[in-house]
Amino acid sequence: MHGGTGFGRSLFVGFVLGVMVIVGLWAWVRVTGTIPGLDKTTEPPGRLLLIGVTTDAAGSNLGGLLAFVDIDGTVEVVDADTRVAIPGTSFDRVQDAYAFGGGVAVADALASATGSGETPDWVVLRPAAWTSIVDEAGGARIDVPYAVNAFVSGGLLTIEAGEQRLDGAELHALWASADFFEEPARATSTRRAVTEATVGVITSEWKAVNAALADGDADSSLTPSALQSFGELAAAAQPR
Repeated sequence: MHGGTGFGRSLFVGFVLGVMVIVGLWAWVRVTGTIPGLDKTTEPPGRLLLIGVTTDAAGSNLGGLLAFVDIDGTVEVVDADTRVAIPGTSFDRVQDAYAFGGGVAVADALASATGSGETPDWVVLRPAAWTSIVDEAGGARIDVPYAVNAFVSGGLLTIEAGEQRLDGAELHALWASADFFEEPARATSTRRAVTEATVGVITSEWKAVNAALADGDADSSLTPSALQSFGELAAAAQPR
C-alpha cells in the first residue's frame, strides 16, 4: 500500500517537473525566438548584427545599441529609432522589437525594414555584459554632444559635453538620459555617440564577448565556435 503511494507520488513529481521544463522552454522561445541548441549558424557569417540591451527611464529592456559588424572589421551603426513593423504590436522602433522576441525579433524587424529578405545573424549582449566589457577595457572614449544629468548607481551625475572617457554604467546612463531631451535630434545624436563609443570597444574585445556567451550574459544565433571564429577574423582585419 505504502509502495503504491510512493510510486504515485513519484509519478506526480515527475509530471510537475516535466511541466516546468516545458513552460521554461516555452518562455525561452518566447523571449529569444530560438530553441536551445537548435537553429544555430555553425559557420562565421560575413556580417553580424551586434545588439546591446539597454534599459530606458521606464525600466524597459530595449535593443538600444545596434550595429552591423562585417567580417572585415567594418562597423555600421544602426539608428535604434529606425521605423519597423513589429507584428502584433503598435510599437514601431527597431529597439522595441527586443521585448517581443529577443535578438531574432530585432534582426527580423531590420531585415523587413531594409527589404533584404534575409534575417542577419546576431549576438545580444545584456547590460551586465557590455558594461563589464567597457569597464575591463578601461572605459570608452566618447565625444558627448550635449551636457545632461544622468542617474548612475542611484545618484545624479552631470555629464558635460565634449570628449571624455566614460565607464560602462555612465554610458548606459547617458543612453537612458536621452529620453529627457525635448528635441528628438539631440536624443538621436546622443545615443549614436554612445553606440559608436561602446561598439568601438566591444569590437576590439571579442574574447570577452565569447566569455559573456559562455557565462549566459549574451545570446547569439551563432554557435560559440562560429562566434569565436567571426571575432578572430574581424579582429585580424582591423588595422594595427
